[in-house]
Amino acid sequence: MEAGAGGVSLRVGPETSKARPMTEKPIIERILSPEHLDDLLADHLVPLVPSGWHELVPVARWLISATRPRVFVELGSHAGVSFSAFCDSMRRRGVAGKAYAVDTWAGDEHAGHYDDSVYESVRELTGKNFPDFTHLLRMTFDEALPEFTDGTVDLLHIDGFHTYEAVRHDFETWKPKLSERGVVLFHDVNCRNPGFGVWRYWEELQAAYPSFEWPHGNGLGLIAVGADMPDAIRDLVSLGEKETLEVRRIFAEAGRPLGRAYEANNKRLNEIELLQNDRNLIDLDRSKVDARRAELELVTDDLQRDLERTQAELKNLRRLNERMLSDRKITENKLFETSRALEDTQRRFDQVQRELSVLTGSKSWQITRPLRAANARLAPQRPRIAMLKRAASRNDAEARTIVWQAVKRRVGLAPPLTAETAIAPPPPRITAEDRETLNALTSQGKIPAVDALVLVADADARRLGAVVAALDAQVLPPARIVLAARPGGAAARAVEELRAARPDLMTAAQVSDLAGESAAALLVLSASATPRPEAVAVFAAELAASNAALVYADEIFVAANGRADEPFYKPDFSPRLSRASRYIGSCALLAPGLRPLADLARLHASETGSDTAALLTGIAAQTPAAQVVRTPFVLFE
Repeated sequence: MEAGAGGVSLRVGPETSKARPMTEKPIIERILSPEHLDDLLADHLVPLVPSGWHELVPVARWLISATRPRVFVELGSHAGVSFSAFCDSMRRRGVAGKAYAVDTWAGDEHAGHYDDSVYESVRELTGKNFPDFTHLLRMTFDEALPEFTDGTVDLLHIDGFHTYEAVRHDFETWKPKLSERGVVLFHDVNCRNPGFGVWRYWEELQAAYPSFEWPHGNGLGLIAVGADMPDAIRDLVSLGEKETLEVRRIFAEAGRPLGRAYEANNKRLNEIELLQNDRNLIDLDRSKVDARRAELELVTDDLQRDLERTQAELKNLRRLNERMLSDRKITENKLFETSRALEDTQRRFDQVQRELSVLTGSKSWQITRPLRAANARLAPQRPRIAMLKRAASRNDAEARTIVWQAVKRRVGLAPPLTAETAIAPPPPRITAEDRETLNALTSQGKIPAVDALVLVADADARRLGAVVAALDAQVLPPARIVLAARPGGAAARAVEELRAARPDLMTAAQVSDLAGESAAALLVLSASATPRPEAVAVFAAELAASNAALVYADEIFVAANGRADEPFYKPDFSPRLSRASRYIGSCALLAPGLRPLADLARLHASETGSDTAALLTGIAAQTPAAQVVRTPFVLFE
């Protein structure tokens, strides 16, 4: 026989009825007696995390008081809200049982997927508050079945995957584990979201077992499976419709404060998350502003340097223009004076011609011809004769010194005068602070390393050694010095003679044997060019600052007697003008990769590439004009 009221069904028979005293209290008073009711309003030790169980916590407390389970198993614990509610009630009521939570703590399609932090929070909660009787089994429900003996579970809570097939499978596989007092709980029986089938299976169970349903909190269904059900459970599943509604109201009101507390806490957490997101956006904007400020500061520094460089060049151009105007005026005056002198000379020349014509036609001119020939042969020796006369005088020490030095040079006791011995290289025009800055920029890769290629045409070993010494004395010395000369000539012998004393110097053949090409910039210079000590550093700095492919500089021409001419201030690059005058000169710096060092060495060894100035002019002509840059400094002689 079955009777149901308000969603409650009861199977009554001899195996489920017990004799009660005639004076016992009404059934609803027995259910809500102080023995069971005090836990409904007690403080709840549950985490305020997302869960449909917050409003059902009083129900969990009443169920523990009503069933006093020896073994409680929860299939699907998620964040531990329901499990902590059951365990807290067992601790308060002094229930001498064990509680097991079975879950993978990895999530599913209904609960969502999550990381290990959820499991760690549940483990921390139970380990801190219920270490003596709780156990977390991190496995599937089926994997946990062998861990329990049949007929031992008094209270089973099924809250796993919510499809019809999954919940039916969970109940049927765990049903043998239930004891004679066994009670089973199903959560979300009132939830009909897509994919949820608990409600449908719950309707089937209600027709087969004594049951009771709490519709709030997504719905919690209870069925009594064991024949020896606890008295409070027997009373609960025997309620009429009116008593059922009253019990549901009382439990719903008891769970509402915790539901509101969760909603308030969830709202507060959402507000904190929004504030944190706003703060992250502000920090991100601040970092962008800081990065932009740093970028603008770099741009400002670059512009300031460009401005200072432009101002220096403008100042130099103004001085050059003033000098050119002054020279032009002087030249015009000299031209005028020369023109007048030329006219006067022409008149006097014409007069002399007439007089000479008269003189050469005379008989006396013809008679004195042998005497004039002898006098002409002595004319070149007259300055020397005059100097020897001065040296014979005891009062002219300067003349004696000059004659003695000439004699020593004649007999090989003193070197002859050359451009290198006539003038000494000028001192570097770079301060100690500039030197430190150059070294720092080079180590940071902001100024390129430099190799030097010396193209030797007709220099001897001494002259070539002077060029190598000038490269060694650079403020920014080259990483490698390579000597290239046509094979078989005097230049090649000079290279080999110098390398005998300096084995660290390389030849074009050695460079051709190297694997790969150097990433350094290449300073190409003739053996007749002497770089000043600051030349490599200024070339490299200009190459890095202007992002050029080829950099050339101003120079000073020095005659063979050592006398220096005025500095040659060169114009900015023009392909047509450079081909006409080859003012690029015999020293320039090439960017890395512009022309391989080995190729240049081989080209120099040929007839067509032996002239350094012509070689550099040809490279400049093949380079985009905007990437050929002049640095306004006199860097070599």
